[in-house]
Amino acid sequence: MTATFNVQIRHQFSSGFALDVQLCTTAQRVGIVGPSGSGKTTLLHAMAGIFRPDLAQIHVSGRPFATKDEWASPRARRVGLVTQDALLYPHLSVSENLVFSVHSPTTIDTEDPIVEMLEIAPLLKRRVRNLSGGERQRVVLGRALLAQPKLLLLDEPFCAVDQARRMRIIRELDAHLKSTATPAVLVSHDEVVIEAICSQKLTIEQGTMSHNE
Repeated sequence: MTATFNVQIRHQFSSGFALDVQLCTTAQRVGIVGPSGSGKTTLLHAMAGIFRPDLAQIHVSGRPFATKDEWASPRARRVGLVTQDALLYPHLSVSENLVFSVHSPTTIDTEDPIVEMLEIAPLLKRRVRNLSGGERQRVVLGRALLAQPKLLLLDEPFCAVDQARRMRIIRELDAHLKSTATPAVLVSHDEVVIEAICSQKLTIEQGTMSHNE
């Protein structure tokens, strides 16, 4: 069976911190935990193609994202990246932000399954600057999913979402990822989120990775 994730990343930072991560697994959804500053977000950025380390060998479901001689662009990788910052275009509406992707639909229907799953239909006409932190996170996740990514990378995607809504969305997101067979890597300090979505959990500490289960 082809490994879902076959990743080797090494990078020496000027601060003295060294990232040396190897990941080879057939798990479709991998959870990553670890203390702040251990390299979790840097790993996601390298997999997304927005950070190029000293050494990178990255294959996802057999597709080469990075090899010794090649470095695929973020667009070519078709990665859906959801960060804690919930970066959106503040001058656009929620609906306009949702379609701001080369692979997204040109219009957004209030009955779209992704819109319904994330409970963002009432937000579609609102400006991003008027959203709460939790609303922004749901919109960013919606934009990533509507782009039909080949890989979903989630960095604390629910930290600002209220508890009751968070658990509903997590259950439906888990079902969506299974039905679409979308590989995903989730970084979170919330063990409940990791256990609900991920079939394997890994730990990064001081730049190195260990397998938990």
